[in-house]
Amino acid sequence: MMAAWHATESDATQRRMLRDAARQAFSSPLHKAQREGIETLAKEAGNISGTRNDAIHAPLIFTTDSNGTRVEPKYFYGHPKAVNLRDYDMIALFDWARGGCDLLRTYAFQAGHYLRSKGAAQPWPDKPEVPDRPEKANAQPHTGHPKARLILPRPSRA
Repeated sequence: MMAAWHATESDATQRRMLRDAARQAFSSPLHKAQREGIETLAKEAGNISGTRNDAIHAPLIFTTDSNGTRVEPKYFYGHPKAVNLRDYDMIALFDWARGGCDLLRTYAFQAGHYLRSKGAAQPWPDKPEVPDRPEKANAQPHTGHPKARLILPRPSRA
């Protein structure tokens, strides 16, 4: 099974393999929590992956105006991943993706510990609840996240 897992570089294919294996291994009603937990893990990872891939692979720029400096997607040349991110607060989006991945990693670690100990070490963990993705900003150009201004303040002209 692990050879098949490592043979593909597709996250989506690996998530399908994980879901299918959980459905097979935990088909008994006695293992409903395990099956549903692993299905939730795969689903939530899929929900994060598209935004995460856009954010990681989109060209980004720093813009500065009277509100300060912030990171924005360089969408104006039509790059598809950058266009998908237009009007989003990039700092909030990165924070959301990182936080969601942290929650899923912790859940996967706890579930793996449960499975390796055959349930003797700890109870099955509660399903992870990843917060909703941040909404688009108010679609005003150059609206930024306050953290960006703290990191890169606009120089004063004295």
